[in-house]
Amino acid sequence: MKFYSVWNYLAFVGTDHPMPIGIPRGCNLDKPSKLYSFYSSQKKSGDGCDTNALIDVPIVNIPFNTSKHIRKTPGADKYNDLCVKELYSPKNTNEDFSLSFYSQPLLSTLSRVFSKENFHGLNNYQKDLFNELCLGKDALINAETSSGKTFAILLYIVLRYFYQIPQEHLKALELSLLLQKINNINNTTLEYQRPIYKNTDQRVFVLCPTKELAIQCAQQIISFSDGNDEIVQLIIDEYDLCPLIGKNVIFVVGSSNQVESYLMSKDKKHVKDLLENAACIVFDEIDRLFKVPGQYASLKKKKLIREHPGSAFNICHTLLSISKRKLQIIGASASIPRPYIRYLNNLVQSYRKNSKNSIAIIRKNKQNNSKPYVSIPSTVQQFYAISDSNSLGKCKNNKYERISASKISCLASVYALGESEKSILFLSSYDSLFSLQFHLKKLNIDCKILHHELGIKDNIPKLIPDYKREASTNTVEMYNNVRNEMYGPTGDGSLMLIASIDSARGLHIPLVWNQYIKIHTFSLILCISLGNRGHSKNTCTLLGGLEDVREEVNV
Repeated sequence: MKFYSVWNYLAFVGTDHPMPIGIPRGCNLDKPSKLYSFYSSQKKSGDGCDTNALIDVPIVNIPFNTSKHIRKTPGADKYNDLCVKELYSPKNTNEDFSLSFYSQPLLSTLSRVFSKENFHGLNNYQKDLFNELCLGKDALINAETSSGKTFAILLYIVLRYFYQIPQEHLKALELSLLLQKINNINNTTLEYQRPIYKNTDQRVFVLCPTKELAIQCAQQIISFSDGNDEIVQLIIDEYDLCPLIGKNVIFVVGSSNQVESYLMSKDKKHVKDLLENAACIVFDEIDRLFKVPGQYASLKKKKLIREHPGSAFNICHTLLSISKRKLQIIGASASIPRPYIRYLNNLVQSYRKNSKNSIAIIRKNKQNNSKPYVSIPSTVQQFYAISDSNSLGKCKNNKYERISASKISCLASVYALGESEKSILFLSSYDSLFSLQFHLKKLNIDCKILHHELGIKDNIPKLIPDYKREASTNTVEMYNNVRNEMYGPTGDGSLMLIASIDSARGLHIPLVWNQYIKIHTFSLILCISLGNRGHSKNTCTLLGGLEDVREEVNV
C-alpha cells in the first residue's frame, strides 16, 4: 500500500483525530490574517504598557487593543507539574526566583555551560523572543546571519524541556537574575554535578533544510545540556539505517526529508506515541523548508505546491493534528517574506480557531520589515575574479582537459595570491563536487569535501550493486574537529574545503578566505555573511563571467 503523506499513514493506523490531506480546510493563502510584529523598543507608557513593542505589519491595517490580545499569564502549557526532581524544583512558581534556584545543582551546571559558550546575556530582540515564548505563543524571528537567532531558540528549548525550568522563570527579567548569579560564581571551585532530570515524555522536533545544519544544531543542544548526548537523536540517514528513538530522547534533530522518511517507515505504534507527545517544533531557515508560491506564480505551480507541499509542511500538519499538547511553533531565518508569514499563520489558525493569539513576528530592526533579504556585513571585504569562460572544464573522449581561460584556472590564480591557507569554496548546486575536486587535484590543489569531513555518507541508491551502505557516525565529534581546525592559527597548514551552496546556510564554521563560483544573488548574500563569523578580516571572492559580476554588483 502506498502512503502519500504522514497523515495518510497515521490515518491508516487509526486515530481519533481528523487527518486532513493537502492544505487544511479554511486555510486561504490569498487572504491576509492579523499579524503583529515585535521589536526591541523598550519605551513604556504611563500605565506601564509597552506601546511601541507592538506595531502592525503593513499587510493589513487593523487597530487592536494590546491588553485584549496578549495574555498576562502563560496558560498554554498544562504540564508544568512534570518538572525536575524535588531537590531543586520550585514548589511555588510565585516564589522569589533567587530562593528557588540559589546554590542548587542547576545553577552550578548552567554556570559551567555558559562559561564554555562565553555567554553573558541576551540582546534586546532575544529578550523579546523569550518573553513571547514564555506566554506560550508561536514565534518567528527575523535577523541577519550570525546574529544569534538559532542560539537563542536552542537555549530556550534546552532550558525549558531538558532542565525543565518553568515558563515563569524564563522571562527576560527572571533570566537576567539567573545570569547575574551565574556570573558571580567562581567556576574553578565548582564540582562536577550532572543535573538530575525526569523525562516527561515530551518531544521537541528541530527540522533543518540540510544535514550539515542538523549536525550543528545537535552539537549546540549537546553543549547546552553539558555534554548529555543521550537526549538528542540525530536523523540524517535513510530510515533503514536510523535506530529507533529511545525513551530518554527529548530532542529529535534532523533534515526534514530524513525525518519524514523515518516517520513513514517505522512501527505505527512507535510513530503515533512519538507524535502525540510532541510539545514544540523548531524550523531553522524556515524559508528553505516551506514551499510558498510567489506573487506571480502560475496556477500550475500553485496546484503543484498544494499537492506536494514538502516534508516540513507534512510534519507540522501532522503534529498540529494529533499532538495531545498545544504544539508551539518556532521559526528563524534571515529572510521571512510576507507570503511565508501568512502561509504559516493561516496553517496554525486553521487548528486554533478559538485562539486570538497570532504568530509573534520578532525582528531585530524595523528596516528588515520591507526588505526581501538582509544586507551584507560591512566587515567582509568583497572581490570579483572574472573568467573568460563559464565552464569548469572541457570533456573530450570522456577525459577532462584543462582550459586556460576557465573558472578552474582563474581559481588557481586567485588561490595562489591568497593571504590565507585556509579557505572554503562553495559551488553551485547544479555542478559536481567530485568533478571540481578532480580538476583541482590536476592543478596540485588539495581539497576536501565538507560533508565527507563531517562524516555524512552519500545518498547512494539501493539499486546500485556491490555498494555497502553505512550510517553516518561520529558526526558531532567530526564537526567539532573541522571547526577547531578552521579556528586554529593560520600557519597550521593549508585546508581547503569545497561544498555545495545548499550546505552553506546557517553554518558557524569561520571562513578565513572563501570563494564562490556562480551562485544565486540571494544565496551569495547569505554566504558572504558567513565571513562575519569568528574573524573580522575575511574576504569573499566571486568567480564567474563578466555578466555574473555585473549582476552581483548591481544588487
